[in-house]
Amino acid sequence: MKPKDRLRLYIKHIESNPRAFEISIGVNNGTVGKINTSIKFDILERISKKYPDLNLEWLQIGTGEMLKDANPEFDSLENDLVRRILNNSLMIAELDKRDANLELKIMERSADQIQTNLKMNSNGGKKSG
Repeated sequence: MKPKDRLRLYIKHIESNPRAFEISIGVNNGTVGKINTSIKFDILERISKKYPDLNLEWLQIGTGEMLKDANPEFDSLENDLVRRILNNSLMIAELDKRDANLELKIMERSADQIQTNLKMNSNGGKKSG
């Protein structure tokens, strides 16, 4: 069974139709019909926001049950995983920012050193000051 088939099963489960489902998640007419072997991340994100009971792992690869376990411990673990992923993303972005700032400081120091050398060369090797 392909993701499109599983999505159609879910749509039937919620007693809807493909077009009403598309409208509910804010995608173009025919989007459900165009799904084949996988569902794009942005569409999965829209689906998960509008239909939090749908098990996205089941939808994508067929593992598990159609509906998420009503177990609050599972929801807590899932939320913790999402929180960790977001925190890791923020940490990576902060490290990238720090690297960029460090590179900028190194370039500024190099530019200062070049200016100092140019001044010394223009003064016949004498330090101005």
